[in-house]
Amino acid sequence: FFFKQKTAYEIPKRDWSSDVCSSDLADNAQYLLGQTQIQLGKWDLAVQTLQESAKRWPDKRPDSILFWLGEAYTRGNQFAEAESRYAEVLEKFPRTMHLTGALYGLAFAQIKQGRLAQAGDTLDKLAKVQPRGDAEFESDLLRAQLHLARKDFAAAEKTLAAIRSEEHTSE
Repeated sequence: FFFKQKTAYEIPKRDWSSDVCSSDLADNAQYLLGQTQIQLGKWDLAVQTLQESAKRWPDKRPDSILFWLGEAYTRGNQFAEAESRYAEVLEKFPRTMHLTGALYGLAFAQIKQGRLAQAGDTLDKLAKVQPRGDAEFESDLLRAQLHLARKDFAAAEKTLAAIRSEEHTSE
């Protein structure tokens, strides 16, 4: 990408960093910084970074920002906040590339809050999306955890036995 070329006269009048900080490069760096902070376990910093990104570039990948905010809050065990972000992704961006992840995250946050009926409904929606590979495996495991939380041990056993009998491999 290219910066706007300035004359020697313009440079003292304005701070050139305002052009850099409003560029696509800064947007991408900020977004990736938030994801990196989540991976490093710095969920609270990630929340700040991603919220700042949403404020500075409200039209740039808003579904992704909300999804990663949900991930950050999940890592911080802030499940009500995570649930809110995942739900917002699903409500505002029904065709997002994060559809499977947002449904999974929403169900996970609901289970962690003891909202088991809602988690079951969310997992039903996730099943309709037909996740593949690791996402399918993880959603099946989450369904088994839901059965365990409900103390439906027969259903948990059935689900876990089905998972065990299938060949799930990491992609």
